[in-house]
Amino acid sequence: MNHSDFSMRASAFDSDIFEYARSRFAGALDQVYLDVASRSLIPASASEIAQRHLADRVYGRIDKNAYFAIVEEARERFARLIGAEPNEIAITKNVSEGLNAIASALPWKDGDLIVLCSEIEHPNNVYAWRNQERYGAMVQDIPAADGNFPMERVLEQLASPRPPRVVAVSATSFKPGFRTNLELLAQACEQYGVLLVVDGAQSVGVNHLDVRQTRISALAASTQKGLCALYGMGFLYVQRKLAEQLAPRQLARFGVTISGAHEADY
Repeated sequence: MNHSDFSMRASAFDSDIFEYARSRFAGALDQVYLDVASRSLIPASASEIAQRHLADRVYGRIDKNAYFAIVEEARERFARLIGAEPNEIAITKNVSEGLNAIASALPWKDGDLIVLCSEIEHPNNVYAWRNQERYGAMVQDIPAADGNFPMERVLEQLASPRPPRVVAVSATSFKPGFRTNLELLAQACEQYGVLLVVDGAQSVGVNHLDVRQTRISALAASTQKGLCALYGMGFLYVQRKLAEQLAPRQLARFGVTISGAHEADY
């Protein structure tokens, strides 16, 4: 097979895959949909699945084991998508809950620095960190560099005699939508022992992101954009060695291992 033949077959294969994927989304069959930065389309099958679930509830057909199995499958699939382990994934309701969960669980010391660039961030990736100032942390808000994350200034701060405790950044900025060089930033954060917390709202499910390769400490995502799902659900990845150092301010039943309890059967 010559190069031309290979290219033609590859092109046809890509076209087939695209058309198959498009056929799963009724909202893309007769229009071009571009609003994924706000919300994505959901597949047509979601309506059928939701109707079956509602019918089960209407008629009292409840299978908790099946419900929890679905939850664990979602956790495992998200973990696989970003290169994590399932036990490093928490299920949340949105990005803001994920960011607040990690920010509020860190054991802050007076004077701990948090570096961010509010000029390009969604307010949720600012307020969650500003709120930690009541516990002794200090936010260092660095101006953007022509709409980009101020990489040079942040790298200088990382190498300074007083490196930050946390760098908070979006993988793709809220405005104007530029990608951050996470590989470079993560390498520097790891070198200086700084936590890198990433808002993945505009990137997860759109751009490939591997938390092992980029050495991200924590990543918050929601499902209504690149993950093609509904509002009201999200995921939080926390690197296992970091999770073991956290002190969550909220606690619920499934955050505690209780052998023999009836909940453990589900």
